[in-house]
Amino acid sequence: MKKVASLCCIVSVFIAGLATGLNSKSEPLPRLASEVVAADSFPIEREFLAASSKVNELGIMVNEEHRRPPLQPRVLAPSATRTLVVALGTGHPAPNPNRFGPATAIIVDETAYFVDAGEGIWRAAAKAASIHGGRVAEALDLTSKPTKVFLTHLHSDHTVGLPSLMLSPWSYGKKVPLEVYGPPGTKDMVSNLLEAYRLDIENRVGRSSNDLGWRTVAHDFDIESIVANNQGLVYMDDLVRIEAFQTKHANWARSYAYRITAPDRVIAIGGDGGACEGLSRAVQGADVWFQEIMTETNLANAPWGGDSLEEKKKTIWGSHMKPSSLAETASDAKVKLLVLYHEQNYSNPYDPDALIKELRELGFKGNVVSSRDADVF
Repeated sequence: MKKVASLCCIVSVFIAGLATGLNSKSEPLPRLASEVVAADSFPIEREFLAASSKVNELGIMVNEEHRRPPLQPRVLAPSATRTLVVALGTGHPAPNPNRFGPATAIIVDETAYFVDAGEGIWRAAAKAASIHGGRVAEALDLTSKPTKVFLTHLHSDHTVGLPSLMLSPWSYGKKVPLEVYGPPGTKDMVSNLLEAYRLDIENRVGRSSNDLGWRTVAHDFDIESIVANNQGLVYMDDLVRIEAFQTKHANWARSYAYRITAPDRVIAIGGDGGACEGLSRAVQGADVWFQEIMTETNLANAPWGGDSLEEKKKTIWGSHMKPSSLAETASDAKVKLLVLYHEQNYSNPYDPDALIKELRELGFKGNVVSSRDADVF
């Protein structure tokens, strides 16, 4: 018990320090004398270091966007609303150090429903809880709350955080199984992840009386049978009604957008993909629509998709949303607030508002926000 109490104390101090750090001016960390000596004496010519720092300025690992310091998270939700949307992770597959992988939490009262589980979701929840406190922190306490995750599709950047949701809260006392809902293949993914971590699970079960918190219940659903029988309804309880709609993303046979109807707001999470009938129905009249977006203006700068602009167009537009398509769909659907995430901007020099400017130039007049990790809407 003493060890557990000490660990809880350490975690509490860490979280308090994180919250303080995120709300104060950051200072550069002092360098140790040993580090200075080692760096200065390392046998690499300074000319090489200077040249290598300019490599891949528009690349995957190094670019101007990644070098920008993170902006402060905001609270942009209406006052007194029962329904909040937390942007846990707003990044895309490139390793932006300031953005976790795609993940969103819809909070109704003190209950959270998660859509997608991108890289770092466990830490993203702690970040948002630490910054905002209150019922955001209460709802995102994954160590005690029943947790439900809805996957838009099974690409790794939207699912690689699943093992942490399945196992990490259990290590800190969670006794309720995780539930995961998604397209066909979800059950296989969860089963294979549990098998991959079997030795870890057996080791921890062997020294703990808690044999429940690691368990994960997966639900596959195929949209064709659901639409035929129940108009896309995949989950319902006393707080929410969640419907899935078929979207078009890459060559996936099944990828979904979700429409979450809560007591006072309708939230739509588009997932990845271009404009289509299913997505239009999912977002119709929504109070908040989270949607990924890919630049048209700066597409030639994209560090993937092919060597030529024509190759990039062919590859990328089969998987992602054009600003021109998004502007038209959001206007037609009369969405009250459009929230951009999973943004692929690629402006050079980097302009964080470049995608909003593209939408405005295309005639979109609605409310639109470029999201940051831990924003609340």
